[in-house]
Amino acid sequence: MEEEQEEQTQETQPENAQPTTILHMQLRINQEANERLEKLANYAALEGLILNDTRGNKTAWINYCLALGEEVLTQRAYQKKGF
Repeated sequence: MEEEQEEQTQETQPENAQPTTILHMQLRINQEANERLEKLANYAALEGLILNDTRGNKTAWINYCLALGEEVLTQRAYQKKGF
């Protein structure tokens, strides 16, 4: 019986599936910066750049900005290598 359950579990999960890990980060900013971040995040959601989250758009906006920054750094690295 246990072997059947184990086989069923293995069938439902892809071989390379990684468990989702959640990391919590703290961002220490003053009240003015927080208000500006909130306005930017809400505007980005309004424009459709990020998904609108009823609990707040700050995390989605920060993730979006990090992804853009990573793309810029990748392009710069390719340019330095002559590509």
